[in-house]
Amino acid sequence: MAKSYWEFKSLVRHSDSRTEVIELKPELLGRVGFYTRALEKAKKSSMANPQFSLYFVKESIGSEGRFLPAGNIEYVVPRSIVIDNTAPVIQNVRLFSNMTGHFWVASNTSTASTIYFNSVAGTSDGLGGGGGQNVTVEATYTDAYTNSLSGNQTFSDSPYYLLQDYPQHINYTIETGSGNASVAVYANDTANNTGIATIEFILDINDTTTTDNVSLGEREWYDNTNVTINLTATDAHSGVNRTYFCIYSIGAEEPCTPSDTQFTFEQVNSAHIMDVNCSSPGGCSLAVRYYSMDNVSNNESGGENGGAIRESSRIQINIGN
Repeated sequence: MAKSYWEFKSLVRHSDSRTEVIELKPELLGRVGFYTRALEKAKKSSMANPQFSLYFVKESIGSEGRFLPAGNIEYVVPRSIVIDNTAPVIQNVRLFSNMTGHFWVASNTSTASTIYFNSVAGTSDGLGGGGGQNVTVEATYTDAYTNSLSGNQTFSDSPYYLLQDYPQHINYTIETGSGNASVAVYANDTANNTGIATIEFILDINDTTTTDNVSLGEREWYDNTNVTINLTATDAHSGVNRTYFCIYSIGAEEPCTPSDTQFTFEQVNSAHIMDVNCSSPGGCSLAVRYYSMDNVSNNESGGENGGAIRESSRIQINIGN
């Protein structure tokens, strides 16, 4: 098909390799400025290769049945097509909760994480758990054509997003009574390629246990004012966080209650060495009372997710002969 276009500034039409000069009657020369302005605007625009359209209207300049273009402008825009088969690369994953002490990140990489959580409802004594907490997954990833994050339905609900303000975040709600769950976080690009990070949410039951080296039977020490007692706390899930303790004199006072003023931070399956002192003439009969908490606030001492305060056997310290 022959190519036909106008070289307007010289009023020359090119068609089938022929050049044809168009004469304009004097009364039509006033239309030349219209086309000149159109060309100037096209030249100043950011688009490439402006050309006159071959569509005509009645207002076109005419000469002996031939018509010039109506001043419509077509643009030839270079386009490139990219075939993207490369999945986004997740570089970093962070997880955090709005309830401090009820959520524990046991392991975390850019592709897999293990989380322990507590989903027990809160109680008036402060020993409740993390039911209803909101967990945010923050994933940073690289791709030439990044799009958004998404996630699968988890904890009987779909995740919610704040893409406008926090495009790297998706959020989950752990309802009261929730159990174990698996989350797939998708880093998406505009070509529907996806990078995936998996997150295992594990319900941490209250399996925290604390023991001492006295409770096998009554112990007696002679000619000592200081006695060393070992407290050992274990937890098979999120791990022990701290052990609370107190010491009281058997028969001379009421059993004590461990408080926030007396505790030791623990690591998983580690022992705490404590000194029991006696300054009374002749000796003392003492006992240690204690309990531990894990990293998601399961409480060995009581509450809906707890047990009871433990007490050692009698610690008999004899001073003198």
